[in-house]
Formats: sequence, C-alpha cells, structure tokens
Amino acid sequence: MSSDGNEEENDRVDNQHNRWPSLISSLLNSSSRSQNDKPADEATAADKIDEELLCPICQDLMREVYATHCGHSFCHECLTLHLENASDCPLCRAPLSRTNIYPNFQLNKLASFRIRSIKEKQSVNQHLNPIEKLIIESNKSNESIAKTLANSLSYHDLISVFETAITQRKQMEQDESKIKKELLKAFLERLEQKNKDTVRRLETENTSILADLKSIDEEHTSTPTRKRKISWPTTYIMGEGGSNSDTLNQDISENQVKVEPQQIKVHNEEEEQLPVQRRLNERFNDLRTIYHRLLSPNDYINKRKLSLYIKSPSYRCILDDFSTSIYELTRYDQFEEVDTIDYTDSTRQGSSIVSTIGFDRDQEFFAVGGVSKEIKVFDFNMMGYARTGHCPLRVLACSNKISCLSWSPYVKSQLASSDYEGLIDIWDSASGRKVTTFTEHKKRAWSVNYCETNPTMLASGSDDSTVKIWSLSHNKAIHTLEQKGNVCCAKFAPNSSYYLAVGSADHHISCYDLRFPNQPMCQYIGHKKAVSYVKWLSDRDIVSASTDSTLKLWDRESRKCLRSFEGHQNEKNFVGLSTDGDWISCGSECNTVFTYHKNATKPIATYTFPSNDCEDENIFVSSVCWKKDTKKLVAANSKGMIKVLSLK
Repeated sequence: MSSDGNEEENDRVDNQHNRWPSLISSLLNSSSRSQNDKPADEATAADKIDEELLCPICQDLMREVYATHCGHSFCHECLTLHLENASDCPLCRAPLSRTNIYPNFQLNKLASFRIRSIKEKQSVNQHLNPIEKLIIESNKSNESIAKTLANSLSYHDLISVFETAITQRKQMEQDESKIKKELLKAFLERLEQKNKDTVRRLETENTSILADLKSIDEEHTSTPTRKRKISWPTTYIMGEGGSNSDTLNQDISENQVKVEPQQIKVHNEEEEQLPVQRRLNERFNDLRTIYHRLLSPNDYINKRKLSLYIKSPSYRCILDDFSTSIYELTRYDQFEEVDTIDYTDSTRQGSSIVSTIGFDRDQEFFAVGGVSKEIKVFDFNMMGYARTGHCPLRVLACSNKISCLSWSPYVKSQLASSDYEGLIDIWDSASGRKVTTFTEHKKRAWSVNYCETNPTMLASGSDDSTVKIWSLSHNKAIHTLEQKGNVCCAKFAPNSSYYLAVGSADHHISCYDLRFPNQPMCQYIGHKKAVSYVKWLSDRDIVSASTDSTLKLWDRESRKCLRSFEGHQNEKNFVGLSTDGDWISCGSECNTVFTYHKNATKPIATYTFPSNDCEDENIFVSSVCWKKDTKKLVAANSKGMIKVLSLK
C-alpha cells in the first residue's frame, strides 16, 4: 500500500511543470557520464534545461519571469493576458489576481542567460564589421575564435596577423600612456609656474608692507606724497621675451601699485596650441582642484610623506589616477550630430514641447513624450542609417499632456508615465495598451520613477505637494510623503529600494529612507530657487538642477555641496537633466545642450540646436537623456526637434 503511494507521488512530481529536482538531477547525471558521450550529453542537458525554462502558456523560453503565490512561473506577458480573462492559475487553477504575482529574479536570470546564448549563435547585426561578427558568433570564446581563424588562414598568415595585432595593441597602449604622462607633466609645469608667480607677487607686496611699516616709525611730516622704489621682475612687464636683466627699477606712487600675473604664453603661441593643450588651459582650475584634493600636502601630508619614505607604489597610483582624470577632462570638447527626429509633423499647430526622453531596460528603444499627448517609441539602432526620417515603432495615444516617462528595469515593454492631470499610467508598449492607472494625485504630476532594485515599486511627485510611493500589486499608494512645496521630481537610488531623493519648490533636496517615511533622513540646502530635477550619480552622489541656473553635486552622507556647475541658463522652464557615469548633461533656455564632467565646474561640451531667424526667441532645450555606458545623448527642444548626439 505504501509502495503504491510512493510510486504515485513520484509520478506526480515527474509530471509537474517547473520541476527543479529533475533539472538538477539531469545536470548531475550529465556531468557523471563518460567523456566519449560528452557532445550528446551536452545536447540532452541543454534540451532538458530548455524544457524546464519553457513557459507553460506560450511553450517558449520564459521572458520577464513572474511567479504566482502558488509557486508557478510564467512569462509576464502571458500571465497578464491570462488574468485579463480569468482569475485563477493557468496550471493548478488556484485563485489568482494581479496582486498575487511577483518577479522571479533568479529564474529570470537563468532564462535570460539561455536566451542570450541562443541569440549569440544566430546571425548578428549587419552593421557590425567581420571581426565583431566573428567575436559574437564565437560566443567570445578564445578557443572558438582561434579555431575559426586557424581554419581560415595559413600558418604564416596567422602568425603575421597576430604579430601585427599585438604590435598595434601595444602601440595604442603606449600612445595613451604617453599622452597621459605629457598632460600630467604640462599640468605640473604650469602649476609650478603659477605658484612661482604667486610667491613673487606676495614677496613684492610684503616688501611694500615692510616699507610702509618702516615709514610709520620715521617722521616725515613734510613729504606730501611718498614714493617707494619697487623692484619688478622683468617678466611681469615684458613677459618671457623681455630684457635679459633680472629686475627693472621703477618709481611709482603709493596709489598706483598694481601687480599683474605673469603671462605664460604670448597670444601667438596660444593660437597655435594643440586642441588638447587648449583644453588643458581652459580646465586648469578644475584640474588644480582635483590635484589638491588628491595630492595636496595640506590634506594628505602624512600619507604622502609615508609613501615617499618607503617608496611604496601607492603614491604613483595616485598620480596615475590623476593623469586619467586629466585625460578624461581633455579628451572631449564637442558633440557630433548623428541623426534628427521630429516629435510632431510640420502641420501641427501650437506647442510641440518634448517633456521627457527615456531608454528602455536594454538601451535598445527610447520613448519620447510631451505636450502633444503622444508617447512615441523609436529604435535607437536605426539612428544614423535612415535618410528619409524615422517612423516610431509604436505610438501610444494619451488622454493628457505627458510630463515624465520611466521604463521598467525588469519588464522590457512596461512603461510608466505621469501627466498634467495627475494620473500615473502603466503601459504595455508592445501592444500599446494601458495596463493600470493610479489616480490619487490631486494636481499635475511632474515626475514618475521605477525603482531599479524592486521593479514593482514606483515613486511620483506632484503639484499637490506630495510624493506617492506605489506598488503594482496595490491599487492605492503604500506611502505618501508630504512636502512644503510643489514636488518637481522624485528619484530612487540606483542600488537601493529604500533611499529616495526629492526636489521641490522650497529650494531644498530631501532624502528619505522609506523604512522611516515620516520625515526626511536629511536635507541639502544651497539652491536659491526651485529644484527641478534630482539624479543619482552613485549611491552616495546626488546631482540637482534648479531654476537658479546651477547644478549642484552633493555627498549624501556628509550633506556637503561638493561642486556647483555653471554655464547654462535656466530660470523658469524644465530643461532636462541626465547622468551617465561621471558625465552630467542638461538643457538650457538658450536652445543649447550643456555637458559637464563631475570634476569640472565649467561645461566640457555644448551643442546648439539649429534655428531660423523667424522662430520664437524663447525656444529652449526641454529634455536630455544619455544612452548608458556610451558617449551618445538624445536631446530635444521646445519645438519638437530631437537630436541624437555623440561626444567627441
């Protein structure tokens, strides 16, 4: 009786979908078989893994895996479509609703890895060169690449190709290292010269002070105007090409004493400088600040002396890091235009402001929204290849003007929008359908943002002076954060579902720990007008934009303003803010994109949108968005013109 029961139980387990024990056992069995049967075993194991990763509904490898409270997993799209017509689990028929489904992160990683490995074996993008295709088709395996080359080239050709490639690679690394060393040397020489000039000025001033002190002790009641003889370095008056004499004596009255800094280069030499040298001169003050922060004896005297004393490589590493900073700050200075898109057609009357731009999870598609009450989705891979304009992949018709967009970090097609009526909508961009709407805001909503680490959570900010925290599994907000002014933006930290930065019209940035939502964890005070945007450079660094025409970089823990960025113009409009690594970009009310590096207070590169003389003078850049881990940027202005730019 018991043995029959055990057999029935075993049969039930073997026939159950998503059975992890059979998957593990198949992997163990495949590894224990003989080496001669390895190819067949690998194919069998891969087939069994694929079988376990199949969605029970579509019978394809699962994508964006969601699990039910009863333990079964499905594609997000398949499960949501099923729940539109039914209220039970497709497998076991247990009661089920949208509020009882959750992302299955671990299984999704495994399924995504399997899908990616299959794609890498298929044909690759036609725009890639042959070597890039070879690397991708070989699954980036050194053995596979070597085998392909060995089958394609003769022995002597193979030796020649590899020797040439190695030589060129070494030369590239040597050239980059040489450039860094030359830049570092040029900076240090200029810094030394400036310090010498400062010492000379102070010595001259101190000589005058001593003369004045001496004159006080002497009684010269009859002298109407006292003259003092000052010894001036020739270079102060004639520059480096002046007289060979060391000093020039000159009598000067007391109220005419003025010391001018030494000019390092004459104008003709400056005009003939290489671009890198010119950028070095332009950004010298920022580089000096970085140098003092990293290597100044005032800040690191003990560490510096110790490093020099014991001849440790740590000091050399600090110098190498600094040379890399110089290289980054002097490498780029302009944008190259890649492509142009029109948000609205030329026949449209009225405003065409693009309010928001955002890239999807894979940085493949980007969505554009604005006052035309449409969200348009474009394929970034087509930028730079179309000659007759671009048609959107999908157009989502909206009921109201769009203020902000945010893509889900988990479900590729899921997109959230905020609008001028205070609605927060969740869209399926693949089908163009609106999935969910949150309606608790009483006034215009300016901001919406998905949490990167918890894709079921969103934050939104509104003119009703509240920040709402939403969960896709609840119909109502799970937290409401009251503010003192209109909320312009709310942004989750990149690697935390607890930290939330909020910018509002009260001129302050507030940082919340959502585990204690009753009051902000800390505030950052320094802007003189409303804070229109906040972004996270890292878990510790926050960037804010304000209508006082400044950006500010804050340290989350110390609450200090590390740096202020100035150059753009922003007094009344939302002009956009985007970050990628150490790069920060924003728009301006002069119809120009400004890009800063986090270590430089002045812009590194700018791009001005083309305009006609008859156009409104009040045109401004209204939105910007970096494509992650690239030097490419999408920007748009208030006339609906969208530009794809590349930093160079």
